[in-house]
Amino acid sequence: MQEYLPELRLLQLLALTSFVALAAWRLARRANPRSRVAAAVDAVLIVLLVQYLAVAIPGVLHLLYPAVIGLCALAMCGIIWWFAGTIPKPTPAKMQDRLGHWPIWLCGGFLLGYAGAFVYLFLTVPVTATDALVYHLPAAGQWLQQQRIDLYPTWFFNPANTFSPLAGSVWIAWYMAPLHNDLLARFAQCPAYLLAWLALMLLCRQLGASPVLAALLATAGALLRPIFAETILPKDDLQLTALFLASLCAMSRQRFGPIRLGVAVGLMLAVKFTALLALLPLLLMIDVPIRAGWKKFAVSMAVILALAGPWYWRNLVLTGHPLFPLDLSVGPLHLLHGPLSVSRSYRLANCGAIWQVLSGEYYSPPPITLICLSAMWLVGLARWAISVGSAMRTTKGGTAKMVRNAHPTLSDPLARAVTLGVPLVLAVFVFTSPYAEVRFVYPMLMLMVAAAALALRPMKRAKPSWNVFALAFAVALCLICLFTDFVAERSAQAAPLRIAGVITGIIATAIWLMHCLLKHAGKWFDRAVAAAAMCVAIGFLWINYHSDLQTYRANCDDPERLAASTNNLLGDMGDAWIAVRSRCKPGDVVAYTNFAEVYPLMGFDLSHPVVYCPARPDVDSMGHFPALPKHLPGEQIDTAFSKSLLCDGDESTWLARLTAARARWLVIRADDGVIPPELHFVADNPRRFSQVPGPASYRIYQIQ
Repeated sequence: MQEYLPELRLLQLLALTSFVALAAWRLARRANPRSRVAAAVDAVLIVLLVQYLAVAIPGVLHLLYPAVIGLCALAMCGIIWWFAGTIPKPTPAKMQDRLGHWPIWLCGGFLLGYAGAFVYLFLTVPVTATDALVYHLPAAGQWLQQQRIDLYPTWFFNPANTFSPLAGSVWIAWYMAPLHNDLLARFAQCPAYLLAWLALMLLCRQLGASPVLAALLATAGALLRPIFAETILPKDDLQLTALFLASLCAMSRQRFGPIRLGVAVGLMLAVKFTALLALLPLLLMIDVPIRAGWKKFAVSMAVILALAGPWYWRNLVLTGHPLFPLDLSVGPLHLLHGPLSVSRSYRLANCGAIWQVLSGEYYSPPPITLICLSAMWLVGLARWAISVGSAMRTTKGGTAKMVRNAHPTLSDPLARAVTLGVPLVLAVFVFTSPYAEVRFVYPMLMLMVAAAALALRPMKRAKPSWNVFALAFAVALCLICLFTDFVAERSAQAAPLRIAGVITGIIATAIWLMHCLLKHAGKWFDRAVAAAAMCVAIGFLWINYHSDLQTYRANCDDPERLAASTNNLLGDMGDAWIAVRSRCKPGDVVAYTNFAEVYPLMGFDLSHPVVYCPARPDVDSMGHFPALPKHLPGEQIDTAFSKSLLCDGDESTWLARLTAARARWLVIRADDGVIPPELHFVADNPRRFSQVPGPASYRIYQIQ
């Protein structure tokens, strides 16, 4: 039985996730009888909600065990299944409507094969993304070690990440808890990738695009290089973007609208502090919940507070500041006092630098893609402005009367948010962002794709040639995004992925056409196809899991394989991880200093707690970190924080904290030009610290 334990753990995760997905689809389909796309958006949103609550509730109660997570998820599945039974079953759609949905299945099948092959290509490659190694993965690991959700201190990194909401790590913990490793947890953003595609397609449909045009535009958005690359990164930017799109869609949907809006916005605000910036385009649609009535608005606010509120309430209780440690001002008005005062990145100082950030970085969309999206946004803005002007000329009383009477042209929340949200997000990014990284404008990129639906939607007196042009442009945009997904150095890796996408796209389209033709046995055909697909997916993972797990473990624990699988990106840091992990016993506490990428020190099976013991007497926790210079751009925060931690150290304080933490191993980085005081403390206590072999830029000691 012991030799099959990894497979049994995998089976537990797959079975639990399947139950959640089935219950979510049952409720979503009953709640959306007229649209399978809308139902799919709701289903993925419900899955994310159940996973979030199944981890968060036990974590708050200090009961974060795999069994408790499973019981919570099953209890919620039972409630969802029962509630879905109280909603009448949907009536089947007409035959001609079903046949018109084949492009959705073609695009969805292609993305399934393309993204699935991409994920499998990187399945056994160790994580190298900095944010993932610093706090996304280790936060989930620490929660599971301590059986509770608590602050994860990001020493020697941006201290704001310690107090930030971490819904991304909650979803990582869902996949990490039953498996006791991160083999699948590293791809926790894949459900968000599916949600982003579905929500963008629904958004385009709500803006007037045909099913074919909406499917093509959504596929182009999903194939954008920065969006597609997020599928293999254990971070949270794609999750925030997908929930932002779901929030936009929820604004224009009536049935269960307040609850749907509350769930989407609540989960989005639970991802990170910067989700507050994504609220700005939503504020352009604030008239929607206001017109719905105060009761529905109150329901949405209650759900938002229940999902996102605990993260900010925790900060308020611990520090008296919901957004600690940020020091926030708007012009001369000082809103919140905090020890971390940031300014915009110096890389956003001029137009050339901004263009380089938006189109010239590794994870940025290439210039041709950004130019096409910008052109479509301008056309969409022009068409919306023309329609507003025309409506004002034909409405007596002008703009004021249009607003009072909620004229559909001016009060269309989606058109307003899509057209005006793009410059709003860009302006906030350029003038306030401490980091010059394109991931902070992912919502803007998705709005630009949605603006293409406004630009290309049929005109009132349009000729058939217009529809042909619209479809041709959407296809061209998909191809541009597809063939610019990979930088030139990695273009050879893309060909097998595209072949896999074409095969799965053809299979998905054939299945859908068979479903439409077998209208009398459609229900049983659907169930048979769903069961077969589930069996194939589970069987594939089951058969390959043991070998993939062993390969991944070898890539993480062997120096040569680690260097080869990561293109030697980690250098001495990877060698230091392996030197410690190869000597640690389960339960050994590892102390570190002068570096932040500590997740691998936890061990492959997360059996090693990792701690930092401050040497400064006045720093006993992240809530009392040293004062930093004012108005720091993001590029200088890590360095300034690290220097403040490494000065004014006291040997007796450090030794006492090291003893209290029961540390058995110590890892010190000593190659950045700053000599950590811990090196002097170790030299003063040779009997207590025994140095072991390691890379030149790191010192590794066994503590007696």
